[in-house]
Formats: sequence, C-alpha cells, structure tokens
Amino acid sequence: AGLRDYFSKEIEKYYSLLSLGYPFTAANAAFLLSIDAEYVKIGDSKVDLDGSMQDVQKCVSSLSVPSKTAGNFHWATGSDLRRIWAQKKLNETVENRADRGGYTTLRDLLFAYSWCGISRQLAAQADGIAGEKANESALSELAAQKLAEAEETMNAATKPDYDALWHLGNGYDANKSGEYAAAIYEATYAETMQKIASENVENLTEAAEKLSQGARNSLWGKIYYGQGLYLYSEAKEGKFTPTDAYRILKYSSELDKAAAEIDKELLKKKSETATVPRQSATSAKQEKAPTPQDPPLSVVLAASVLILGIAIIYRVVKGRRNAK
Repeated sequence: AGLRDYFSKEIEKYYSLLSLGYPFTAANAAFLLSIDAEYVKIGDSKVDLDGSMQDVQKCVSSLSVPSKTAGNFHWATGSDLRRIWAQKKLNETVENRADRGGYTTLRDLLFAYSWCGISRQLAAQADGIAGEKANESALSELAAQKLAEAEETMNAATKPDYDALWHLGNGYDANKSGEYAAAIYEATYAETMQKIASENVENLTEAAEKLSQGARNSLWGKIYYGQGLYLYSEAKEGKFTPTDAYRILKYSSELDKAAAEIDKELLKKKSETATVPRQSATSAKQEKAPTPQDPPLSVVLAASVLILGIAIIYRVVKGRRNAK
C-alpha cells in the first residue's frame, strides 16, 4: 500500500506539470520513475542480466529509422539520438559488466531499454508528418565543423566533463553513419556542457534569469526551454539550486542556434525528390503538414511518454501486490 501511495502521488505531480505547461519535464520525471519502479518489481529476486541484454538488443535492432522530411526533420533526429544512446549504453554495459554489480548493470540496461521505447515513439510521430524529403547529406560540412569546435573546447579544458565526452563520442559515431543532424545535436551538447563546467559564473540565478527571457524557435529548443523554465521556477522557491536551470536554459539556447543552422543548410540545398505521403488516408485539410515547432505536438509526445511510464509503474505495483 505504501508503494502504491508513493507512485500515485508522484503520478499526480506529473499530471500537474502537464497542466502547468511543462510536458517534457513531466515525461522525463515519469521516465526516471518507471526505471525506479522496475527496481521495485525485481526486489530480492535474481536478475537475469543475459536475458535483459538480449531484450534491449532486440528492441534496438527492431527500430526503424524514419524518413526525414522538411516537416518532421527534428522529430526524426530526436528518434535517431535516442536509438544511438540506447545502443551505446548497451555496448558499454556489455563491456563493463564484469566490473559492475548486477543492479548497476541492470539500471544501465533499463535506461537503454527506455530510450529505445522513446525512440520508437518519436519515429512514429515523425512518420505521421508529411513533407518534401530532406537531404541530410547537406549537413556533412556543418557536422564536421561542430564536432571540431566541440573537440577543441574539450581539449582546452583543464577538467573534462565526462557526460560531455560521452555525447561527443556519440556525435562522432553518428557522423560516421551519415546521421549528421544527430552529430550536430551531440556536438552542441558536448561543447555547451564543457563550457559550463569550465566557466565560473558568479551569479547563476542572475544568469538563469537572463536565459529565461525571450523564447525559442526550434522543436527541441522549445522543449528544453520549457524544462529549464520549470527548474528555474523551482530554484526561485528554494527547492533546487539554479545550476540545473542554468545548464538546461543555456543548452536550449545553443540548441536553438544549431537547429537554425541545420534548417538554413537544408533550405540551401533543398532536395528535389518527391513529397513523402502520410501513412494514413488524408483529406485536403490533412495534407497541410504541421510545423516541427507546433506546441500541440510537443504536448502529445510528452503525454504519450508519460502514459507509458505510468503504465509501467502500475503494472509493477500490481505485480508486487499479487505476489504477496
């Protein structure tokens, strides 16, 4: 009963975040809670790590890469990124299994499996948006430039940020496979986080306040901006330090710039291939593709991730109750 009450209260909190206009924050919290719920489900039972690794690999291998169009490009890139994260986390878990405890290994596998599921949802969202096929190869030079800038920032740092290094490695992998937009996103993240780790901001609250002003234009710039605003509002009430708010708001700003550069390059070398049709039957009204920045799409995606997390949580709680 105690566990059920705890999860129920957390879920209510996430629903309130949705109503306050923080869909991505709610989805991210549910994502993390669903992983904790899996720990509760396991309890003292023996963990089948081999089976878990096979499940994650099966999930990642089953993912389909969405065709990128002018309308869905950044949704599809989000799917690419989470597929890359899932595969990288799985590979690292397999390599480092002997040096880690069973539950640490399992937690990493749960992250990989959850990223895989979100990648699939993002791909489904992307596939439902029509538009002229995008030529991602037009971004090769920009990706190389961004990766070089990020590496230069990392090399100049006296203390490397290991999270930034992890994402930079992903960026290089994405670049090799021709997923240039994902490479640009990861390079942007790595450079931004390393600069934040290296700089000495005297007043983080004031810096976060400055970054919270204005708006963002890109899909993921808006999504992370919303999360940053939530963290900043919590920091002002003394619930958190302003550090995380500053980091997310700064990243949303830099990501917005990178997305604008991506769109500029794609427009400059616009593909002449035919329009990719919707998968379902369309009317004249439906033929108008929504823009990647449509706020309702952000809410729909976040809500779907949230619902997925809630379903996992209730299944876990129910499973434990039935086992007693």
